[in-house]
Amino acid sequence: MNASLIKSKVGSLDPRKPFYLSIDASVKDAVKSMKEHQMGCVLIKDGEKWAGILTERDVLRSLSRNIDLRNIKVGELMDDDPNYLYDDDSAAYALNEMSVGGHRSLTVLGKDNKPNGILTIEHILDHIIDRLNF
Repeated sequence: MNASLIKSKVGSLDPRKPFYLSIDASVKDAVKSMKEHQMGCVLIKDGEKWAGILTERDVLRSLSRNIDLRNIKVGELMDDDPNYLYDDDSAAYALNEMSVGGHRSLTVLGKDNKPNGILTIEHILDHIIDRLNF
């Protein structure tokens, strides 16, 4: 199993296609979109440029600080310097990044340095489970 994590590349773990919202979108729209796409995050664009990521945890942290989310834009809550992976990084590296950083999902960049997927911890767990011999 360990060898499989080292040999397998992030791109082979079938990351989900990302979806985007504008930096000016409301947090309400972001939460609605995450629910519709059944994803815990949304990538944020400023024009055509990838500007960051908003996660369900960002929203929950804001609620715990009593921030009124009804009039907040995603640009005010998003992480504008998010961690990311490349599609040719190893699955073991991805697991380490998620574990150390406390992330449940990370953006996957292609060779052009543009997002082409979202890798979740579930992708890695599915990979491990698929290789266990029961």
